[in-house]
Amino acid sequence: RALDNQHRKHRFVASGMWELPFGAGRRWGADWTGLTNALLGGWGVAGIVRLTSGQPFGLTVQGDPANIGQGTRPNLVGDPTRPEGANELEEFFNTAAFEAPEPFTFGNLARNALIGPSAKVVDFATFKQFMVTDAVTVQFRFEAFNLFNTPNFVLPGSVLGTPQFGQISSAGRARNLQFGLKIVF
Repeated sequence: RALDNQHRKHRFVASGMWELPFGAGRRWGADWTGLTNALLGGWGVAGIVRLTSGQPFGLTVQGDPANIGQGTRPNLVGDPTRPEGANELEEFFNTAAFEAPEPFTFGNLARNALIGPSAKVVDFATFKQFMVTDAVTVQFRFEAFNLFNTPNFVLPGSVLGTPQFGQISSAGRARNLQFGLKIVF
């Protein structure tokens, strides 16, 4: 019995879009025409906030000590909680809490026994719509994925006996900005 690889204990997602009330046919500036409406009317903003707890992951031992042709889990011999004051990136969990099993035996650690780092992402977009005709609209968009450039770390090294064991060596995607043009007809 163990947690599935896709399990997330907590997940919060909120999204919204707001067409600003300025411009022709809107609350403020309903009588705007020409250049004024082209510059100030038809704007909107949108956003998505995602907060997710960490992903379960398991540990293996370097090599094949059980002699079964695949990875073997280690033995749990202590508290896997990160030691107080330890740097999360250098030692995400207490690496001293695990040891390789004796040859031709299996380790006692459960499958997916540890939980990886959480993720926090805010995406944002602003857009401007231009009415070309009654049936054709052009939308110009600016989008920022991971707007605040929050580092969302990947799972730590999970192979006992390697130098990367317990270390986080990279992060997910950094801030990404893009422009887009959409024609709606």
